[in-house]
Amino acid sequence: MRTELRKKTAHILMGIGFTWAITAGVLRAWHFLIILPVLLLFTWPRARGKMPLLERWMRQFDRKDKAAGIGAVWFVLGVLLVWLVFGEHPQLVAAAIMVLTFGDTASSLFGRRFGETPNPLNRNKLIEGTAAGVFAAFIGAWWFVPWLPALVGAVAGMLVETMEFRYQIHRLDDNLIVPIVAALAMYPLV
Repeated sequence: MRTELRKKTAHILMGIGFTWAITAGVLRAWHFLIILPVLLLFTWPRARGKMPLLERWMRQFDRKDKAAGIGAVWFVLGVLLVWLVFGEHPQLVAAAIMVLTFGDTASSLFGRRFGETPNPLNRNKLIEGTAAGVFAAFIGAWWFVPWLPALVGAVAGMLVETMEFRYQIHRLDDNLIVPIVAALAMYPLV
């Protein structure tokens, strides 16, 4: 649980940081084209054991079954794709990031602590966690868009967060899928 708490704290800090930078006009889409390769540069050599100190530090923020830092790469890639598609609507981009940031965090932490009922869409997820995720995602998104798009984006984002998507043999990370689906769901309503 401590690793998950550290991971989700980093998740929240990244989400709030990117949201602030985008809505304040400090961050542009092309900045992500610098951020993403830098993250990949740090992630790739560590996977081969070339940076043991960085590996040990980054390992605190990722699950043992994933390459250290890969969650951050997917997070940044998801934010980048939403920004590239919906960049002319920074409030929508911010709301989609909040769905990922707060929805994913709440669903994981609340589900692990209080969840008991398996989700019929994915037996590895719990209904209580999904409900907490929808609520937290809604509150976060509502800060940037009206209540109806915030609610639709929260439900859509947390619905896909419970599912498992695969491309060939690879599982698609929810950090990539959630903000895209949330933004697509909210777009017609804003």
